[in-house]
Amino acid sequence: MEFYSHIEKDNNITIISKTLLKDHLREVAERSRCYYFFFDQSNFSKISYFIGLSHDFGKYTTFFQERLIGISNRSSLGDHSLISAIFTASFFLKNISKFEDFKKPILKFLPLITFFVVYHHHSDLTSLENIRDKLDDSLQKSEILENVEKQIQNLKENQDKINSELREIGLNLTIEEFESSLKSTICKLLGELYYYERDSEENKIEISLLILSLFSSLIDADKKCAGKVQEVSRKFIPDDIVEIYKKKEFENSPKNNINLIREEIYQNVVSKVEDIDLSKRIYTLTSPTGSGKTLTAFSFAIKLRNRVSRELGYTPRIIYSLPFISIIEQNFQILQNVLSNIEGFKGNTSSYIIEHHHLSKISYEEENEYKEVDDAFLLIESWESEVIVTTFVQFLHTIIGFKNRFLKKLHNIARSIIILDEVQNIPIEYWDLVENVLKNISNYLNCFIILMTATKPLIFRHTESIELLDCNARYFQMFERVSLKPELNIDSLEKLEERFLDLYRSNPSFSYLIVLNTIGSSITMFGLLKSSIQNCIIYYLSTNIIPLERLKRITEVKIFLKYKEEFKQGVCKESVQSKLKTDFEKEVLENNYKKFLDMAQRDIGLIVVSTQVVEAGVDLDFDVAIRDIGPFDSIVQVAGRCNREFRRQSGDVRVVYLKENSRTFAGMVYRKISPDISLKILEEKSQVSEQEFYYLIDEYFKEIIQRKALQESEDIYRAILDLRFFNHSKILKTVSDFQLIKEKDMLPIFIEIDEDARNWWRKYLSIINNKELTRWKKKIELLRIKQNFEKYLISVRINKEDFSLFEIIEENDLGYIPLEKLSTFYDRDTGFKRKQKHEEVIII
Repeated sequence: MEFYSHIEKDNNITIISKTLLKDHLREVAERSRCYYFFFDQSNFSKISYFIGLSHDFGKYTTFFQERLIGISNRSSLGDHSLISAIFTASFFLKNISKFEDFKKPILKFLPLITFFVVYHHHSDLTSLENIRDKLDDSLQKSEILENVEKQIQNLKENQDKINSELREIGLNLTIEEFESSLKSTICKLLGELYYYERDSEENKIEISLLILSLFSSLIDADKKCAGKVQEVSRKFIPDDIVEIYKKKEFENSPKNNINLIREEIYQNVVSKVEDIDLSKRIYTLTSPTGSGKTLTAFSFAIKLRNRVSRELGYTPRIIYSLPFISIIEQNFQILQNVLSNIEGFKGNTSSYIIEHHHLSKISYEEENEYKEVDDAFLLIESWESEVIVTTFVQFLHTIIGFKNRFLKKLHNIARSIIILDEVQNIPIEYWDLVENVLKNISNYLNCFIILMTATKPLIFRHTESIELLDCNARYFQMFERVSLKPELNIDSLEKLEERFLDLYRSNPSFSYLIVLNTIGSSITMFGLLKSSIQNCIIYYLSTNIIPLERLKRITEVKIFLKYKEEFKQGVCKESVQSKLKTDFEKEVLENNYKKFLDMAQRDIGLIVVSTQVVEAGVDLDFDVAIRDIGPFDSIVQVAGRCNREFRRQSGDVRVVYLKENSRTFAGMVYRKISPDISLKILEEKSQVSEQEFYYLIDEYFKEIIQRKALQESEDIYRAILDLRFFNHSKILKTVSDFQLIKEKDMLPIFIEIDEDARNWWRKYLSIINNKELTRWKKKIELLRIKQNFEKYLISVRINKEDFSLFEIIEENDLGYIPLEKLSTFYDRDTGFKRKQKHEEVIII
């Protein structure tokens, strides 16, 4: 009899390929040994290798083999994770002497570590409590143990063949030995579990990270072997690639004050690479908004990567992580343009750089070919590239994670250089948690971490870090682009409208940004201004409009503001197009060229009414900005969108304090603490210069840490160390309680805004309703349309019992508004029509 791990069928009927189980086990073992990175590569890769050899042992039962070819039902006897996990633990118990060079804490718990990894390799991680219950039940002659014993009896029917294959691949544990040690193995696992719960925190840090790393290596190798995905060859990035890009891109730029400061900051930072102590792995880069941090940090990371490669013998990947999808595209485009100067980049773009978030395209280019979508999906999800541009959600939910699909990339995070941009956007209640986890991965996974910000948050309060920009306070003093003026007596939308009209009438050709705290207040303000101002273009931005439209509007505003003076001179379309980087930008210009010419030549103003979606990283430059009070770092971020390029002597930033029925809009979003501290800082001041931001931000964060509850950070960190990733009982906090974005009561809604959207909706329905497609094939087909489909999705905080109120069609927990009912539920200017007048803003 031949034993198989996987069988591929055409249309779920005809077998087109088979993979021998022994070949699959060997390949997973080899791959996971190569993937695995811990602080001691040679020793720990040995554990990873033997886990790979044993992880699918349970597939040797005929129960599984019959299920595989489709001639039996899906009874629990065909399941293989539990019996494989017990077999793995038995193997390590028998061969513990092979690992005696390991430190005692790891050696003592090695069977439990390997059991935990293999048991979960087809699921999300659970907890030691779940394992204890499972093993305790086994000893009580439950159905669980009976199933394992039946599976062993089944294995004995083919034991000569199975034992031969086990010996062939290097596993010296026979079926007979496994059977005789079954109960003692379970007892020893329960004992190890008991002692682990009482072990020291230092040991738990190391073991929890070891488990997560082994798990990542196993599941990624398993998935790629099953999918026959080829390894991607590593690529070299030259030290001077950013300098080459800058010379080509900026050689004709004016040598004005701001550009000279940017170059000074750049040289200050990158010159440190050759002198830093490589045993120190946590850095900060604190520099004013608009000072060129993206290129500076990227160049530093490339030079550091090459030094590490020369001196330490491995080449780190570079992970560039940002808080919001809305700012990823522009950063990804900049970094891609930098790398495009490498010979051989064309045709190998994905080997060098990928972007990964829920709206990113599932496409992977290598060796002048695009991978099949299922291969591309696995390569992108596991971050097989030299540079990865991603979201905080993707990154932080991996290093503080329990989900299988997130954790499979952890082994590629190990030994990487991680740039966290705009880190102040991490919720303050998680700062201690993030600090501890980043410190641990720098110590045990050899990660280099760069925290990059203009607002100097105190995330690393207990951990030594190195500031890369010498005398950074001096650079804040050199940037005097805006003047912040508190106008806290403006406490209603009506007063804000009146004040804004005064400002606008004084300078009707200026560009204005108004940032409000809630979607409801922003929509109301937009409506008031649309009624009051006729000879002006007014844009609305928030997550209440579909991503496609949001991106179009940001791009329109960006192009107009950047090239307004050229449009005034009647510049030809082709001249501006030659300066644009993406096809999307060129399409936006094509569709709006005449409008831009008319606006500029008539010298009429531009107004953007927005929620917080423009705060961090969006490269826009307004003459005047108004911000409803909120966290002080958010106010500074809005100030960074004003007079960003020193086009005027001073930009004008106003802070107001809006309320409705004595309740502040800031309190609806941020609760009370953050806005109150900002109010305390600003209420005694008539004006704040940009030079003061550096010190006021420090004052703000020190105050907020004293008043903010940080217990959740401690509870979730304790859950990581106690291997409590997910538990239905919810008696104690688990890792699953970590949520950067609170998704409770969120409903995704597809907005059929035009015929293009209708076509994507029809494609979606044709896939999910196709009964001939297997679940995996449906997933692959959905991935093909994912990027285009999700451009029409918004997320709305809504209780599902309110469907009758909203009359939204529900399809598999997905709301749907058809084109025929669009005007009832969706406004083309302001988006989804909410029944609640003022809704908290949701950032997705």
